Amino acid sequence: MSQTTLVLRSTDEKKRPNPTTLQEGQLAANIGTEEPGLYFADTEGNLRKVGPCHVGPEPPNTGVSTPYFLGLCLGELWYDTVGEILKVWSGSSWLSSDQRLSLASQADEIFSLSDETSSLTVGARLKIPYWPRATVLTSLPVWAVGTPPTGASLQFDIQVNGSSIYTALPTITIGSTNSTATPGAFSTAFSNGGFTLAAGSLVTFSVTRVGSTVAGACLKVVLYTRKVG
Repeated sequence: MSQTTLVLRSTDEKKRPNPTTLQEGQLAANIGTEEPGLYFADTEGNLRKVGPCHVGPEPPNTGVSTPYFLGLCLGELWYDTVGEILKVWSGSSWLSSDQRLSLASQADEIFSLSDETSSLTVGARLKIPYWPRATVLTSLPVWAVGTPPTGASLQFDIQVNGSSIYTALPTITIGSTNSTATPGAFSTAFSNGGFTLAAGSLVTFSVTRVGSTVAGACLKVVLYTRKVG
């Protein structure tokens, strides 16, 4: 003999079950057309939504008042039809898929501009005649040395097609090993260009001053970048 099993259900639009009233493993469904969903309570008493993804101009459960359940579910999905983007509830805010893609497109590029032991000298340390892809610098580069300068600070420059990206050059001060305290400042032209190293550009990394007693050695530069496109 066949038997039909039904779960707790409601046709009231936006009504969600209160997880405190659900037993372990018990399912509850909203079968209305506006915000349908299947729910259960996890072992810590949090309401979880199995699906479907909410589609609309406003987040799910917007405008709900007591006695209905007012919260959202960790991992709940919403397709925002205004922004035309998929979002997920983190437990405290909506995270969009473009945020996650943006993070995936970010990368740190580290260039070694000398060997480990030889004293630095003034001049170009690295020329890249063809920058391979359009890249946005998301912050000022960090210069670092294994052997700090003494007698005078180290100073550096990055030029794109012969023009410096800086209006104030970065330095590594006497006894320091990096430029985080004195990172320089981007030029107005570079800022107006969107902080972008264009594909095909000639990019030159240079040392413009060395320590007068100990020049410094083992130079590297870190570019904080985001790929374009």
